[in-house]
Amino acid sequence: MIIILIPLFFLFVQQAQAEGLVPCGRTNDPNATSKEKQPCQFCHIFILFQKILKFLFFEIVPVLAILMIAVAGMYFIFAGGQPGNIGKAKEILTNTAIALLIIYGAWLLINLFFMVIGVNEVDFTNFKNGWFQIDCQIK
Repeated sequence: MIIILIPLFFLFVQQAQAEGLVPCGRTNDPNATSKEKQPCQFCHIFILFQKILKFLFFEIVPVLAILMIAVAGMYFIFAGGQPGNIGKAKEILTNTAIALLIIYGAWLLINLFFMVIGVNEVDFTNFKNGWFQIDCQIK
């Protein structure tokens, strides 16, 4: 089962972006764009935090949730009428659903916090790049 599920992990994880975690301070890199060559500022810390959370919430968590749902499905399939295994499968599904609610609820709270302190720009019309963007103005 693990041999089948491990390649699925790599199917869902997208190719790494060429841009670094913090798009600033790359003055010695000839391949860096002009935006990446700007000096680092305080708001770039929020961009770093946002990129880490975005990777965890939208690259890692869905894959782990699918893996846990598959494990629960295997418990259901191979339960053989044993109430203990069926109960274990239901418990895994319930815990996965609760974990997803907690994780994405935390994501909403973090973005709300960013909006309140003013580092997050909300654009509900541009879903291509996400509905939240942190923009550092060069000073």
